[in-house]
Amino acid sequence: MYRVMIVDDELLDLEWLAKRVPWVALGLRLEAQASSAFMALRLLQEEKFDMLITDIQMPIMNGLELVRKARELQPNLQVLIISGHEDFRYAKQAIEMKAVGYILKPVDTDELLISLRSMIQTLDEFRIHQSRAVTVETALPYVRVELLLRWLSGEDTILQPDAVNLYGLTLSAPLFNAAIIEVDDLEWKLPEDMRSQTHSRLMQTIEQFADEWPIGQLCKLPASSRYVLLMDGYGPTAADALQELIRTIHAQGSLTISIGIGLPCEDIRDLPGSFRQAKEALACKLFLGKNRLISYGQWQERQEKSEGVPGQWLEDMFESVIAYDLVGIDNCMEALFKNLGQPSNRSSVHHFAMGILSKLDILLHSINEDLYHVLGVDFEHLDVIYRFETISDVKSWLRRRMFELSELLKHKRENTNQKLVQEIEKYVDEHIGEKVTLRDLAHTFGFSPNYLGYLFKETTGTHFSDFMIRKKLDTACRLLLDPKLKIYEVAGQIGYRNIIYFNRQFKETLGMSPTEYRTKHKVK
Repeated sequence: MYRVMIVDDELLDLEWLAKRVPWVALGLRLEAQASSAFMALRLLQEEKFDMLITDIQMPIMNGLELVRKARELQPNLQVLIISGHEDFRYAKQAIEMKAVGYILKPVDTDELLISLRSMIQTLDEFRIHQSRAVTVETALPYVRVELLLRWLSGEDTILQPDAVNLYGLTLSAPLFNAAIIEVDDLEWKLPEDMRSQTHSRLMQTIEQFADEWPIGQLCKLPASSRYVLLMDGYGPTAADALQELIRTIHAQGSLTISIGIGLPCEDIRDLPGSFRQAKEALACKLFLGKNRLISYGQWQERQEKSEGVPGQWLEDMFESVIAYDLVGIDNCMEALFKNLGQPSNRSSVHHFAMGILSKLDILLHSINEDLYHVLGVDFEHLDVIYRFETISDVKSWLRRRMFELSELLKHKRENTNQKLVQEIEKYVDEHIGEKVTLRDLAHTFGFSPNYLGYLFKETTGTHFSDFMIRKKLDTACRLLLDPKLKIYEVAGQIGYRNIIYFNRQFKETLGMSPTEYRTKHKVK
């Protein structure tokens, strides 16, 4: 809404004007009512208004003087003059001051509304014009950057004669070269709500560096975490400056930057070549690591030793995962990536990692396990691998997932075995008076006797035979507390047919005979 001030030394006229006009319906807000030109002028000095509606005839300072001073304070102020004088001289002065309207008292409401709508239209047109001017002024640097990047990327192959003006180039040294500054791991290392703020802070540091070290021209790549630095040659001074920038960013927090630098060229028209070399140099951080300065030619491409995943090491990895052997997992991971050699691009590393996961999933299916189900992820959600920028990142992530997988399988195994033991204990309780052997249980639960005995010992820490003896004697102790039962009856209820053998085993286990046990507990 536009802000309006009305001025009149006649309070009745001021009140009428305030109440008569449907301000809100017109898109206006009546912000101030002044009963003198001096009061109005003071308000104009303190606040911004869009419209001024004023009477002419006021003491000491009249309305025309007020309009003149108001325009000095706020040149774009729209003015409507209300007068009780028909003298043409007043109207002429109002026209000279570019007042929108000159209305005579008593004010006709329709005439007043027409004048107000005319003022609103003028203000609307002014705002549109001002917005366009600001938009053009704001967009011009971005247009220049876009044209410059198109040229550097080879999309525009002709260097314009007025490149200094068109691209905004300010280079003048005999040698030129390009560098690319990239924020490492921004997309996955920080939560989304922190990403924008942290990125802005880093960008401010980089831009401040460009101001303090005038070694070239800096421009930001749109919608990315990269800057392009076009330098007046690359020597010790520039290298020291870039190393200092890397150290400064690293000292600020968890994020780092890497910088790729192309070779210098003598002709400014060869800058696109240096730019492409800077991109290739930056891509080498996949192998050389992050938080560093990488010059073109520092790393020479070598053929990949293998893009496949070697079966033997993968099988060893599978065995280590199943056995919860974390050292074995780490050794196998190192061996797998050593076999990878020096891949020629990032995609090869990512495909290698996905190959490890896919083949490991096949091996896990042989024991009725599913890799993605155990880890609680979908195959499609493993796109996080494609965000990693170095081999070390990919290897570390895979190692953590293998440790996690091994631990989850171990817990799952323990939980499954615990449930099996509970079922065995329940079965034994229900058949306590019978002779229950490990072979009987193996047949009941679908295991081999040896494997069932192994699982039982691993889960409980006790051999099954010792468990059976203890279970029967615990039951015997409970039955012996019943004075109505004879000792031989107790022995028979728990499956002992030989009373002498029962007495001997009871004493060996509890350190007393059944009779002594009853005496101790005062059972008669």
